[in-house]
Amino acid sequence: MSEPRYREYPICAALASFIKCIWSLESDGSIYHALPERILPDGCVELVFHFQDPFRTHFANGESTVQPQSFVVGQMRRFLEIAPAGRMGFVAVRFSARNAYRFFPGSLHEVADGVVDLTDIWKQNADEWTDRIAFAGGMNERVRIVEQVLVEALCKYDRADRLVDRRCYYTGPDVLITAGAALGLIPMLFATGPGSEIQKPLAAVVIGGLLSSTLLTLFILPTLYNVFERSTRPAPHSLPDPASTKEVYV
Repeated sequence: MSEPRYREYPICAALASFIKCIWSLESDGSIYHALPERILPDGCVELVFHFQDPFRTHFANGESTVQPQSFVVGQMRRFLEIAPAGRMGFVAVRFSARNAYRFFPGSLHEVADGVVDLTDIWKQNADEWTDRIAFAGGMNERVRIVEQVLVEALCKYDRADRLVDRRCYYTGPDVLITAGAALGLIPMLFATGPGSEIQKPLAAVVIGGLLSSTLLTLFILPTLYNVFERSTRPAPHSLPDPASTKEVYV
């Protein structure tokens, strides 16, 4: 029996800013009694479409279950293990950590630390898209369909959350700078020597200004931007017709 084939595929321009990679794993025959492979938390959300036999998932708490035909793996806090339960065949999408929320309704907290059936998230569309991928004529066609599905989901659910973006980019640096400056003023705030009657009010005002400006920058302004923003979503980038693409692997 030949080894399972792992492949990664180039990402179309419409999705390049949101996705780390699209990849597939496929085998020619059934695989049973393979040792489970441990998957460690990496902060990423993953979308999986099986077109052959779903894997079995073993959770850190000892529970075990067969994966749905299509599902989302949320951001994990504990490891899990997966093992094939027949013939391998799936296409998976790994989202960048800060952009996965754009493709799903609701909050990613709903799928955190678990394997969630795609029908619980995308409802009736999930079965249709899963069937289209399963009955496609080849792997390259499946990848094109996955890209079309993602573009459609992005246009339907995308919401540019400035609060999330701001937190992802600037929370660490802003908090460190504010904390450093505020800690440097602590001796002035509790000074008792000559001139303390001037130093203490000055330190209190500066520390208060640093804290309030940080809260304003990280939370209030992005929230107000979301409220007043009148964003218009661009039309989906055109993707090649899956039926017209040739079977090309990367």
